[in-house]
Amino acid sequence: MRLPDPNRTQVVLVGVSNYDLMPDLPAVARNVDALRELFTDPAILGLPPRNCHVLHTPTTVDEVLEVVHRAASAALDTLVLYFAGHGVLDGRTAELRLCLRGGDSVNLHKTILFADLRRIVLDATDCEQKVVILDCCHSGSAIGAMSDEHTYIADQSRIEGTYVMTSTSAYDAAMAPVDEQYTAFSAELISALDAGLPHATSLIDVDALYFHVRSELAAKNYPIPHQRSRNEGRKIVLARNKYGDAPVATREMIDRELPELPAGYEAALATPPSELAVELRDLARRDRSTADALLDALAVQRPDQEVAALIEVLTQLGHDHDVQRLLGAAMLRPQQDVALLLAALREMNLTRQSDDLLHHLAESGGVSVAAQVAELRHLHEHELVRRLLDTTVKRSAEPPKLVGLITALWAIGLRDDVDDLLERNVSTLSAAQVVELADALRVAGREEEAFKLYGRSMEKVAGREAAEVTALVAAMAKAGDHALADRLMQAVSGQAQHDPERLYDLFQALQHLDEEAAARLLGTHWQPASGQEVGALARLLRDARHYHQAQSVCLRATTELPGAEILILVDRLRSEGRPIDAHRVLETAGRGGANTARLAELLSGLHAHARSADLHRVSSCVGEVDVANEVVAILHSTGHLEAATAFVAASPMQQGSLKTLLVDRVGEDITALLESLHPALAAQLLLELDAAAATDFLKVVRYETAADIITATTSGEVSREALENLVDFLQLRDRQRILGLLAPAVLGRLIAGVPAAKSASLLALLSSESAVDSLLSVSVEAAAETLAAVGPLGAYRSLVAVENSQAAAWLAGMGPDLAAGLMAAAQPEKIAAWLGAWPSADVAAVLLALPSVTGASVLSGVEPQVAAGWLQGLGPSARPLFASMPWRKVTEIRACLDGPGPVES
Repeated sequence: MRLPDPNRTQVVLVGVSNYDLMPDLPAVARNVDALRELFTDPAILGLPPRNCHVLHTPTTVDEVLEVVHRAASAALDTLVLYFAGHGVLDGRTAELRLCLRGGDSVNLHKTILFADLRRIVLDATDCEQKVVILDCCHSGSAIGAMSDEHTYIADQSRIEGTYVMTSTSAYDAAMAPVDEQYTAFSAELISALDAGLPHATSLIDVDALYFHVRSELAAKNYPIPHQRSRNEGRKIVLARNKYGDAPVATREMIDRELPELPAGYEAALATPPSELAVELRDLARRDRSTADALLDALAVQRPDQEVAALIEVLTQLGHDHDVQRLLGAAMLRPQQDVALLLAALREMNLTRQSDDLLHHLAESGGVSVAAQVAELRHLHEHELVRRLLDTTVKRSAEPPKLVGLITALWAIGLRDDVDDLLERNVSTLSAAQVVELADALRVAGREEEAFKLYGRSMEKVAGREAAEVTALVAAMAKAGDHALADRLMQAVSGQAQHDPERLYDLFQALQHLDEEAAARLLGTHWQPASGQEVGALARLLRDARHYHQAQSVCLRATTELPGAEILILVDRLRSEGRPIDAHRVLETAGRGGANTARLAELLSGLHAHARSADLHRVSSCVGEVDVANEVVAILHSTGHLEAATAFVAASPMQQGSLKTLLVDRVGEDITALLESLHPALAAQLLLELDAAAATDFLKVVRYETAADIITATTSGEVSREALENLVDFLQLRDRQRILGLLAPAVLGRLIAGVPAAKSASLLALLSSESAVDSLLSVSVEAAAETLAAVGPLGAYRSLVAVENSQAAAWLAGMGPDLAAGLMAAAQPEKIAAWLGAWPSADVAAVLLALPSVTGASVLSGVEPQVAAGWLQGLGPSARPLFASMPWRKVTEIRACLDGPGPVES
């Protein structure tokens, strides 16, 4: 540490003691005058008068800013800026304003925006060290009340690379009575500079100054000042230490008289301990009070090691009362002598007795303990220091007492002892005590230590009011401790789970302080618990016009919530008139927002509630084949086979390929899958497989299921090969029962789609009625081709079962020779009925193709005119027919023919 160069240092002292609209503060003028004398005192800083600028009740903002600017420009070593007066917060921006004579919370144009002063100080780049001290108050009578929330002001007033000290948050009536010489805060500041600090080094840095002032104010039950620093700002030296070398009495020892020897016992000061112990025993039997008085005097007046020796002898004799009397009275010794006594007890291995003395010391208060620690450190009794501090913590665990101890230690520069003390003992405190201690440390500007303590009691801190806890998050982030800030946000968001209003309040409060942290709160740390919670939070955000955040929390739900809860969120959004937002949630879930397990659950839920449009929306957004396959596997394993099918059918990544459903499935699993599928989807699945695999799968299902799948398969476009495989499958002996379950139209499509030989084989397995119905469902050409392949007997069975016109149509489609071959098995009357539906020209060809006897019988059975019409134009070709007919019939037919009959020629 070094003392600032007075010639290169500038001090600006601004004091506003007279006000037009607010109470006057006469003590402020005396503050400024006293500080000017101190800073210019060669024994303290020795500042040249020209370098100390005093402004008593300035009237304009420019006047103050001009002086500060000149001083900041001239300062090449240290710049000190002090302000005392009323302070207000801008009601619109919450910025700190320092009131001039005509200023108040309404007339802000007559106030100094602290940010302007801060900017001037920051611009003083040639100045190595900067100190800002604010003692600002507002409202009330001459007993002023300091500016609004002090920690907020302290946070506002941070200046990088400087040290800032602010007065307390509010003066009460006892703090600054009208007849006091100085304001409470400045009074302690002035006193410390004027008288010096006990146990401090020869130079007073601002940190030691602060803790001394803080300790003094706390002892008077005044509110606590605050400090903030950046870049080692707390090590800036402000003055020489004028404090003398005389021992310092603790507050508990002031005005107390030291015990004197009882009359007649002066020799006890030189009596050896062993003899003295006997005399004390005898005296105690006669006169206990005189014995106690003698013990008190011996504890104070005999040298430290002789007192330790007497304690040892009394302990050996079992005189515990006398030992405790000596230890208690030893507290009245000068602190240096107490330290020596402790060291003697330690060296003589009187551990229990030294512990008892430490207990007495621990009860003496933070200032006394700190002074004793300083003495022990001077003797290099580090173990005794540790034991004393630990004992004090255990016996005074209440945060106010502990803070008093820490403050006293800091005030005399024992920072390392504080760090060690906290590290060793914080685990013995309750969460509430740890947090209260951390608050006090933060008020004292010890953010690093405070943050460490907050980190030990995150759950307790997280339960605070939204504004309070978010301010702490922002402070941690601003101090660079982002990991701790994130931990606190994690704890806060965890406690806010199921409480969207609390979470919204936290977001709102954090948004004003740190937008990035607010975004992380909702985007990273908060874990949505239900669809209703997400919906409620989104509604609150939308109502406050945070539209982007509202949508973001809904989309994030797809990565955190179970599928059922995502559905609840979607329904809530739609009920609130947000259908597009609902669509985005579903689409995000499909695009990878949800993991595969959540996605599978969502799909099964949509399928269970018959929400096919939503299911298709989700499915169509799945963008990776591996994801789609995994989702299908999960749906399979959980028994949601129909949902898996619907998903695959809608998934563009599968390109309609249902073969995905068969991945890693065997035996009974495949049977269950096919049985569960809609026949149309099962048909699609089979069509994607090779022929052999398709028919193998049909073998494992029930006849009824196979019939449904075949029906669905033939209802659309299907290859000839696939139809042939189905026909082959149906002709298997153990599958022929399926034929009876198929509709004629289905059988007809099979008949029409395969070669005649296969269709004939299939037709042969059908009942007469089923065969006829099947043939009736196909084209005449297809039926004719099939009947031709069946053979005469089989064809005849079908021909005679239908109307003559239908049979004639089928026969006509075969050609004369084939038709004649099938008709040959029929009775002449039936043949005549069939041919009656044909054109005459076509009949002649069939008659010639029939056996002559059969043809003649047909002609004989019809009217001569009909027969003549069929034979017209045959000429000689008709001779075999006439040869087999009765002559009379021939004569009748000839009579009806035009021209000469064939027989004549």
